[in-house]
Amino acid sequence: MKTFKKIGTMGLVLLGMLSVNLYAEEVTLSDAEMKKGADVYFDRCAGCHGMLRKGALGPSLLPDKMKGYGTETLKGILWNGTSGGMPDWGASGEMSKADTELMAKYIQNAVPPPKEMSMNDMKKSHKVY
Repeated sequence: MKTFKKIGTMGLVLLGMLSVNLYAEEVTLSDAEMKKGADVYFDRCAGCHGMLRKGALGPSLLPDKMKGYGTETLKGILWNGTSGGMPDWGASGEMSKADTELMAKYIQNAVPPPKEMSMNDMKKSHKVY
């Protein structure tokens, strides 16, 4: 069953790639949605895709590329994962449908600058267990 889901997800990816819309509608988010998206991205995505979305272990998630997939295809990838190693965040219960949709839209928007912390701020946030 899991193999079938992965094949189905790859079909969604390929369909999204074939149906790239050069005139894709701009996906906008409110400031609050961008903040929440940044928090979810940091917690779930940055480890593989990098803070600036340029890729690391996982591929880049830059807006121009992501807009080509469209929101529905990206939601499918986030929910079901891929055979290439992308976790099935939604199907596994790690991400809600609302967060899945938020992230599908978030990665189609410009990459916000990463939060910078002073040395004093870092020291204040440091916890020893």
